[in-house]
Amino acid sequence: MPRKPWACALVGGFAGGTVGALLTWVAVQIFKDYGMIVFVGVPFLMGFCSSLIFGYHERRAMSPSLGVAGLSVLFMGVLLLVFAWEGIICMLMAAPLAVVIAGLGGFLGWHLAAKFWPKRTYRISLYSLIVLFPLLSGVEKQMHQTAPGSSVTSRIVIQAPPEEVWPHILSFPKIESEPDWVFRTGIAAPVETRIHGQGVGAARECILSTGTMPERVSEWEPPYRLGFDVLSTPPSMKELTIYDDIHPPHLDSFMSSKTGRFELVRQPDNSTLLIGTSVYENRMWPSGYWLLYSDEIVRRFHKRVLGHIKQLSEAKAPHE
Repeated sequence: MPRKPWACALVGGFAGGTVGALLTWVAVQIFKDYGMIVFVGVPFLMGFCSSLIFGYHERRAMSPSLGVAGLSVLFMGVLLLVFAWEGIICMLMAAPLAVVIAGLGGFLGWHLAAKFWPKRTYRISLYSLIVLFPLLSGVEKQMHQTAPGSSVTSRIVIQAPPEEVWPHILSFPKIESEPDWVFRTGIAAPVETRIHGQGVGAARECILSTGTMPERVSEWEPPYRLGFDVLSTPPSMKELTIYDDIHPPHLDSFMSSKTGRFELVRQPDNSTLLIGTSVYENRMWPSGYWLLYSDEIVRRFHKRVLGHIKQLSEAKAPHE
């Protein structure tokens, strides 16, 4: 173990990042788990290990110890990217949580380093924890936690009566306008919709930039209400990566749409208040953190769809 502080920092950061990358790979690729172990347990252990190693020779100041814990997150991100285990966007989304949790682990490592690390018993205990840690992912996976559902509702006023708007919520042609910057990162964007038949049970397709999302009409009250069940969800995004293509497990079914609904409310001036609601599940934990991202993505999805319907409807509305 080198004695110079900068060398110890690099070794500690790299060791913590390597431990984190390996444990994440085992949890994700073998157990298909994106739970608390991956997003809370692993960053904490990374920060803890890196800070302990940084203080191997002597008591270090708290600030640089926390910095080394943060450095371990950077090293882990580089390793996940280089070995094509994850994409850039998902790592950036996870980074704020990982840095905070790693900092907590780093604080504990800094506090215990000088007192416990030199003792061989504690080092063996830490090594044993690292070896056994992947098993916790398997235990968490077997707990079958119920994914929290989230409902997002958006509204827009259209200067056209419901009768003019109704045909465009059933199906609409390809959206030609430039997508929001969020969708340019690879996140699934709405493209067009098609409907086959009429009434409850009719088949509807929502074409996304990542594939087709088949739907079945569950509510049919023209021109005021259309509801549908989503039968399957295509990949949530195309990963931004240095390679041609990667496909981590979270792209399939970890964010899945369940139902959707359009409500058309006639206004006193014969315009339409169009209300769009989507219900979906996000099976990544901690749920409160990931729902912040996914709710905002769904809101932007709505904005693109409702804006397109508004443009189509107002173009066909009679001019007074």
